[in-house]
Amino acid sequence: GEPREPGGSEGQASADVSWVVSARTTPPHLPPLRGDEVLLVPSRVTTAVGAELPALLREAHVRNVSAVVFERTDVETRRTYPSSLDCRVLLWSGELTTDTETGINRLLTECRGNLYRVGSEFERQMTDLAAKQSGITALVQAAANLAQLPVLVVDSQGRPLATSGKASLDHRTTDDPV
Repeated sequence: GEPREPGGSEGQASADVSWVVSARTTPPHLPPLRGDEVLLVPSRVTTAVGAELPALLREAHVRNVSAVVFERTDVETRRTYPSSLDCRVLLWSGELTTDTETGINRLLTECRGNLYRVGSEFERQMTDLAAKQSGITALVQAAANLAQLPVLVVDSQGRPLATSGKASLDHRTTDDPV
């Protein structure tokens, strides 16, 4: 399955995500929440909760969930979830299962591990280059190589100071003043 936002809310700011949890068919319907979780609400839960679904969603909102995900085919949720809910409401193509939760959490864990690994390597390389007094060009090139992205450093007036060689010196975007 894949998540899609209902009602054209693509312009919303991104949200922090700490973990993915699933609502339960039996009380307590919400697992312990610390904030920034994505709450999966399978159709079997909406059926079990029935008319109390708005209360469950309000409680999830009070506990600062980042998003609530319903199954796209769960027609009842489309009529029930409050449009004023202050977090993202997503629709999942397919069935929300324990494997869905496990798979997403595995990906989150892998991403965190990759970020930690890259961050540690970046810190090591920057420390080595700074100790050798290699200069900003070497720092920028090392950062670009590690991130596998072009890097351009500009001063407060927008003048290029250093580039990775892959980054364009004409760095203006349509939002930048001419």
